[in-house]
Amino acid sequence: MNFNLVDIRMYIYTVDISPKNMFALLTEEWGVHEKLAVALISMYGGHILNLADALRKAITTNTPRYVLHAVLYECVYRCLSWDGNKKLMRKTLQTLAEKGFYPIHSRNDTVAEIISLYNVGGVVINEGINTGIPEEFWRKHRYGLVPAGQSIRLVIASILSEEMS
Repeated sequence: MNFNLVDIRMYIYTVDISPKNMFALLTEEWGVHEKLAVALISMYGGHILNLADALRKAITTNTPRYVLHAVLYECVYRCLSWDGNKKLMRKTLQTLAEKGFYPIHSRNDTVAEIISLYNVGGVVINEGINTGIPEEFWRKHRYGLVPAGQSIRLVIASILSEEMS
């Protein structure tokens, strides 16, 4: 591989990039094989730092293990252990995992605040600009909740599916 992960933090201005751009970065810039690039994107989405960390660990340990950071699991578990409306929290997290968006009535939505507090997601606003979120997802709401990235969506799905089995 012909890339230097040591200096990557100096060049990052965003956390997530689109799968198309991530694929191009991995295959064209970093020299990653196409099949490995697809596998990495399926695990880490467009989260550059998490993906770079996984590659760095694989290179330094010479072990191609790509695992989701344990801290992501802890963040989701903290949301699920919140003392508030557990049913609504679970529904919100499930929708975030499945659709990547959950409409909310207010920027001060309590469940959204907890999800934001633990870095599982964040609030976005629909002000007529193209957010990339389909209009039908908003359901006439001005605010919505989005996951912090593809990795967290996978972690949510993993945790909720484990609890159901």
